[in-house]
Amino acid sequence: MGEQNNRSAVVKQKQIFDVVIDWYPPEKGGRRQNPQRGIYYCTTEILNKYKTDTWSIALKMNEISPHEAEMWFLFDHDERHVHIGQLFVLLEGPKCVGHIMIQRFKDSG
Repeated sequence: MGEQNNRSAVVKQKQIFDVVIDWYPPEKGGRRQNPQRGIYYCTTEILNKYKTDTWSIALKMNEISPHEAEMWFLFDHDERHVHIGQLFVLLEGPKCVGHIMIQRFKDSG
């Protein structure tokens, strides 16, 4: 019982990425109005060992520049596979509304 009380939970800090956003125009399947502020939630796809995984992400929109944001994964993801210059699609359901490119890694603290 004492051993169980001595265990401490390890909490993983989320990695935050600065990204640049390319929103698709409505005639190419994009949104009629792009998010301007706040947090935008969507999904993305990542190719892992010959299969595609879908991940939930959040974008904290830059209020000055609507084409810049901070991005993080909503659930545990192995960020070691994410690199500067990597592209991710932005999905709303099956619909691709744009893509983002990783600009730099930020401190999560």
